[in-house]
Amino acid sequence: MEMIVVVGIAGVLLGTGLPLTWDFDLKSELRAERSNAVQYLRTARTRAMSNRGESAHGVKLVNADFVIFEGPSYAGRNVARDQAFPGSLGITATGTAEFVFAALSGRSASSSMTLVTSSGSTTVSVNNEGLIQ
Repeated sequence: MEMIVVVGIAGVLLGTGLPLTWDFDLKSELRAERSNAVQYLRTARTRAMSNRGESAHGVKLVNADFVIFEGPSYAGRNVARDQAFPGSLGITATGTAEFVFAALSGRSASSSMTLVTSSGSTTVSVNNEGLIQ
């Protein structure tokens, strides 16, 4: 009899605790993905401002992957210089899929991308001065 009570209490605790853990995990993954996206954008902007390859640099979201590229656009890029980074599964992005930073100045068109999971969303934005937030 006591064993049934203990198993029942354990079941109730697990039943309420697991959804909370799952939600925390999704939010943590979303924060990590945002941090990665910001880092990729900063890397591209730094390369553009240092005039690496005497070209603009950018980041393109292709499916769930981020690609740092060299060139005036993803379509006009130097494919040999691409760096691809896998994105997190279960996170989708809406908004701008391509960010380009001008050589030397690091300027960019004002744009934003929203990363979305079932537990929330977060936005990464770039202003016309190239500031990444």
